[in-house]
Amino acid sequence: MSTRILHIQKCAGVGGAEKHLSLLLPELVKAGYEVHYLIAEPPNAVKLNDSFISSLLDKGVHCHRVRLKSDLSPIGLGILFKIIRNLKPDILHTHLIQGDLYGALYKTLFPKMILVSTRHGYDEVYQAKFDLSPDRVHDYKNIYYWLSRFAAHKSSGLIGISHGISRLLSAILIDSSKVKTIWYGYESRKVIPISEKPSYLYYIGRLIPFKYPGDLISAYVLYRQMGGCLPLKIAGSGEDEAGMKIQLRASAYEADVEFLGRIPNPEAYLFEAACLCVSSHSEGFGLVALEAMNAGLPILAYDVPALNEIVVSGETGILCPKGDVIAFAKGMLAFEKDAGMRTTLGAAGKRRLEEIFTISEMVSKTSNLYDSLVGN
Repeated sequence: MSTRILHIQKCAGVGGAEKHLSLLLPELVKAGYEVHYLIAEPPNAVKLNDSFISSLLDKGVHCHRVRLKSDLSPIGLGILFKIIRNLKPDILHTHLIQGDLYGALYKTLFPKMILVSTRHGYDEVYQAKFDLSPDRVHDYKNIYYWLSRFAAHKSSGLIGISHGISRLLSAILIDSSKVKTIWYGYESRKVIPISEKPSYLYYIGRLIPFKYPGDLISAYVLYRQMGGCLPLKIAGSGEDEAGMKIQLRASAYEADVEFLGRIPNPEAYLFEAACLCVSSHSEGFGLVALEAMNAGLPILAYDVPALNEIVVSGETGILCPKGDVIAFAKGMLAFEKDAGMRTTLGAAGKRRLEEIFTISEMVSKTSNLYDSLVGN
């Protein structure tokens, strides 16, 4: 009989974790596992999840959906636990903090369950204050910290999607023996070449504190003052958008920045861009960087985890010292003016994607972990 794996998470629309699972789960099916996916979804997110679930069903993943009015709804948790109990998975694999909590609670009731957790990030409030520093994790003991620590101690194995996340998990646990880093894999595809004459600079991501979108605006203003000519397109939304617009009103470049909002296919804009700008002071991973690499587009970012695990500065992009908006502005200018560098670094990024961040490598390492836990 094949090993039965049940993945569980809260899902309120497709983000980085969901994109990851859309690649991982079908490949685990091909590898011979019986794969189930259980999502807890808020009532207002059902339509957002429909096409995502349909695509998984078409690829052989068994999907189960439970509507939760709140994260700890007693009725909803009862239904979740009943599904887990009926499926009798060999491994329960959790994602995101709510999924980790559900898995840890279930393991408390049924201690023999093999529990694996993939950590796709850490508390965004912590990241906004301390980035991914493992040295401060015990100094900021909010509810996320206690839930994360509880779930980590209950887990049989922990997957960090980057070395930065893995270091943080090791600090939470003190004992790092259960922690393994497995980078996201990405399906490299043939795409249209990037434009030799770029039309704009480009940002994809939420506009929230730990991504420091204010740095993006500050760097853009400096870039224009240095003689840069390209407009800036921003795909995403969030609580910092209003502050970014206030920054722009104080400059002469408000009309040159376009806020696209949350759009269904932000990758379509990569091919006319000079570079992908990533202003985060830390990232759990940075799937958007792989999307840019697939397009052959170089990346401009800070030298921080996990972006410095993805981007090789001077080879596949430019990494600036954290918070150095002057260096960031100079990077913008370099990518506008130097077409040869853009092409060379973009092509090297595509090669790095195909050599390092492969789906086969991600699946192989995940399979090895599963097999070690079930004794195969």
